[in-house]
Amino acid sequence: MEINKFNELMAKYWEGTSSLEEEDQLRSYLRTSEGSSKYPEEAGLFGFFNMQKDIGTSITAFPIEKLAEQEEPKVRKIISFTNVRNIAAALFIVLGALTVWNNYISPSTPETIACAGCIEVDDPKEALRITKEALAFLSNKVDKSERILKNNIAKLSVNKILKK
Repeated sequence: MEINKFNELMAKYWEGTSSLEEEDQLRSYLRTSEGSSKYPEEAGLFGFFNMQKDIGTSITAFPIEKLAEQEEPKVRKIISFTNVRNIAAALFIVLGALTVWNNYISPSTPETIACAGCIEVDDPKEALRITKEALAFLSNKVDKSERILKNNIAKLSVNKILKK
């Protein structure tokens, strides 16, 4: 076989456009000593395909009568828990909302409406001192939580960069 014709047939084969007759020509040429010496990779590939074609399977030898003798498998009903999960989530949300409503939004006694933990101070200087202490306390807590939050955000961004 000419080199140009062989290359043309192989190109068609790799593109998937070759006919069965062209593939038979390739197969028969690669079985010859000339074809297998010039093109050992292609000869090995077609030889492998030829070996695989000759391998039998036990599926064709399986007796169909045995299938008829077997009893049908028992079908078990699969229970879907999606509805149960949805109902549980709805109840959780409703109970959470009721808890928030009872404890934070609607106080239970009139005394808590008037003043919840209030301290009445008549001296303006003492009131200013107490207010400054309270603001300093809050400022310290906010600073600590802000530092912790910035540190955690920095760790998260480093982790995202490392994962990419």
